[in-house]
Amino acid sequence: MLLTLTSTLLFSCSYKNWIHDSEAPLLSPSAYGRSVQIRQIITITSENTEHVVQALLLITTERLHVALLSAEGQRLATIHYNGQTLELKTASEPVHTLPAKRIVTQLQLLLWPAAAWEKSLHDTDWKIVSSNEKRQLLFQERPEITVHYKGAAQTTTTLVDYKYPYHMTIATIEQNEL
Repeated sequence: MLLTLTSTLLFSCSYKNWIHDSEAPLLSPSAYGRSVQIRQIITITSENTEHVVQALLLITTERLHVALLSAEGQRLATIHYNGQTLELKTASEPVHTLPAKRIVTQLQLLLWPAAAWEKSLHDTDWKIVSSNEKRQLLFQERPEITVHYKGAAQTTTTLVDYKYPYHMTIATIEQNEL
């Protein structure tokens, strides 16, 4: 899902003045708490440009696997994360790529339980603020990423990344427990 932006998806990553080099710690795949397959349609809007991608997720206690496909079904990128090693493979050489770690951070902020985040961020400069409708990742009390959940089933979500100038609308099309 979220995941998302290879060269065809993100062309200008201009940073705001307060941007820092620190990244939030990644959570282990096991912290998700169950095994699922998820299919999503993601609309990415950046500087008046809109792209649509499909994301196919496999989350187990051992790994996270993400396949990003174009709207036509062509593979753009795959991400593999086993809790220690993070690997991004793109279909072609990207001009600008959102770092794989940021993609996984966004995905985990969207899906992983708030309690897992709170435990992971304890005694760091990072903080999570969460409610039923919204979740926000903060660095030194400044918003990094905000997720807005819509509807009781939370099948449509909006994610705003303040470090990179874009937002995404994520529609969960299918989710199956394994």
